[in-house]
Amino acid sequence: MRILFILLFSILISCKTIKSSTSENLGPNQIDSLFQTSNENQFGSQMGDSLTNKLIEIQKQEKIFGFSVALVDENGLIYENGFGFSDYKNGIKYTPQTIQPIGSISKILIGISLLMAQEWGLLDLDDPVNRYLPFEGTNPFYPDIPITIRHLATHTSGINDVEYQSKNYILQNIADTSRTELPFQPPNTNMSIQDFTRKSLDKNGEWYSEASFLQKKPGEFYKYSGVASTLAAVIIELVTEMPYSTFTTEYILNPLEMSSAGWFFEDVNLDQYSELYTSSGKPFPMYNYINYPTGRLIVSVNDLGKLLSELIKGYSGKGILLRKASYEELFGEAPENFYDGSGNSAFIKMDLTKGIFMGRTEHGFFGHTGAAPGVIAFMFFNMDSNIGRILILNTRIEPEDIQVIWNIWDLLDKYEEILAG
Repeated sequence: MRILFILLFSILISCKTIKSSTSENLGPNQIDSLFQTSNENQFGSQMGDSLTNKLIEIQKQEKIFGFSVALVDENGLIYENGFGFSDYKNGIKYTPQTIQPIGSISKILIGISLLMAQEWGLLDLDDPVNRYLPFEGTNPFYPDIPITIRHLATHTSGINDVEYQSKNYILQNIADTSRTELPFQPPNTNMSIQDFTRKSLDKNGEWYSEASFLQKKPGEFYKYSGVASTLAAVIIELVTEMPYSTFTTEYILNPLEMSSAGWFFEDVNLDQYSELYTSSGKPFPMYNYINYPTGRLIVSVNDLGKLLSELIKGYSGKGILLRKASYEELFGEAPENFYDGSGNSAFIKMDLTKGIFMGRTEHGFFGHTGAAPGVIAFMFFNMDSNIGRILILNTRIEPEDIQVIWNIWDLLDKYEEILAG
């Protein structure tokens, strides 16, 4: 599983090594008091305490300012806990109720939404996207081969993320520009996802370029694409005649009672929101994301566990959001070979071409990873044990420090094996 996570670091910009002063300011007993088992459940207090203590030791390595973990099955949360700080400066602890963005794990909701719309007869995944778009969404190198919704959902559309992707991150407050070295756009540059995709993919769009498309036939080649994913969310808006954020809240978040979750700052309780940190400990500014369906769901590990539990139930034919056949389509067929694709995708061995915005690993896990400025997140479940794992971090980790993430994931793997018997 370790090779799953290398992809995340290709988008992280290098900066100084972390030099947290936690151990300098607090004695060992005070540090230990920051971490408490968050719940009493079927995991058992002895096993839960054992896992908690091991995670405390990892936190003391001072590579991560705050993180949360969960173990989940189809009945709900088995174990959850938070470690470190959501606000280091003010000493606010990271708990299972702390909320933050989870990156591309958010794309799973696009897949669920597409299958809902298909169940309702609003679209078919094998329809060409041009049946629904108010502009022509065609690969200029293969104008006679239609791009389908399924191509978008499996990252085989041939749509390529280019320079305009850097325009995605939008400051919530223009005064925050001094808080980080990364470039963010001013608040007045925010726009709807429909405007963004039109600017990017319409021949008459402001940012249009043939470089926005690969010289590969639609359906022929895997290339992960945030713009293609956003286009799928746009189609959901067009066929349901409601904003994507409203649709997903009404038909996914609310039915699962994910009360902490939301797409925008105004939709969540900011008292529970975590700072997001560079590896040197500088907080990122509060930022929005134009392509919010692809990576901007804000949620706690407690509520994200409810989504993972639903996915496990859906895989077993007992989900509440979709019919059994739709869940089978969401998870897709077992791949015979894993796509190398391009870039770093060869390292992660996760096939995203057989399901719908869901990745299947060569070791039999379903789920997705996520990364953004100050965000790293993983959510997978084991198709044999039907036990899932979640890890959410509020810190950008440098490649040389990746071992700390593996240490956490390996611990969760060990305890999952114990639970599976």
